[in-house]
Amino acid sequence: EHPGKWNHEQGPDFLFARVRIDDILFIGGVEIHIDSGDWYLHQHDKSKHYRNVILHVVYHHNTNYPLPDIPT
Repeated sequence: EHPGKWNHEQGPDFLFARVRIDDILFIGGVEIHIDSGDWYLHQHDKSKHYRNVILHVVYHHNTNYPLPDIPT
């Protein structure tokens, strides 16, 4: 519904995005990567700045690691 605000600081690429999945509206951060495994390569799983991510957008879904409970 809305891409949010481009984040120039530490944390997800976009903040305050509005994403509707089925009938549920999510509001929060969106992180974008080429490869889904970059989530772990960049250590987002260990950073408090990525706790409010609502969508992980990737070009290649190339990891065998379980991704966080975030739509990809």
